[in-house]
Amino acid sequence: MYPKYNMQIRKGIIAWLWILLFSVIAVLGIAYIIFKNYGDIKTLSKIMTCDKIAETKGNTTKIAQDCYFDIYRNAQHLSICNKIQEELAKYSCYQSFAVAQNDLSICDQIKIQPYVDNCYGVMADAQNDISICDKIQNEGQRDECYMSFAVSQKDVFICNKILESATDYSRNYCYGRVALVKQDLSICDMSTDKTSKDNCYRNIGARTLDPSICDKIQGTFSGDDCYQLVAFDTKNLSLCTKIQGLLMKKACLKGDIDPVGPD
Repeated sequence: MYPKYNMQIRKGIIAWLWILLFSVIAVLGIAYIIFKNYGDIKTLSKIMTCDKIAETKGNTTKIAQDCYFDIYRNAQHLSICNKIQEELAKYSCYQSFAVAQNDLSICDQIKIQPYVDNCYGVMADAQNDISICDKIQNEGQRDECYMSFAVSQKDVFICNKILESATDYSRNYCYGRVALVKQDLSICDMSTDKTSKDNCYRNIGARTLDPSICDKIQGTFSGDDCYQLVAFDTKNLSLCTKIQGLLMKKACLKGDIDPVGPD
């Protein structure tokens, strides 16, 4: 009798252990789903509150969207972004996750190209990877991405990745930005138009407070502005006599200058 009774007890214990095991697995599975989609129970609770507001007030109402947006600012999982209806806020949410997860593929989930391009630009900077700039479709945003690397790395040859255009403005502007950072006049000479070259000289002259650089400028306005800026910062009003514009020269000699530093 007792052996049979003990056998039943053992079977009962084993059955309960299996039930306990499956219960633990179920709880862990639910916990994993919550973590994967929401981050934690607290976030899930907040989303459920927002969902209730959306259900009663309407998903697109300001109160519902503000509720979701407040969660997004501290969100840990991408699925929360899909709750946001306003495009800029939604895709800012995607971009934030792309940076936080260091995952470029998240940018590809954005549906509107300008926002995709912006996400690529942010990720290029975050990953310090200029090749990501190549993915940007908008020419202006792509050029700005290249320019950012050219300036940060002080590498003027990166500027040559900017496509030539009718005015060639972007590439020349890139040359000027790198020249200013390196304070290298020879880079100014790479500009293909006189105005860009003059602006480049003007900015370096104003930054270094060297009036001899202003002497290199061919255009009257940029040259006058360069002398005025150097005169103001060095308090050397004798430089005002080099200014050709009569009104600017008069204001400079009186010390009545409204300085604007290098671009």
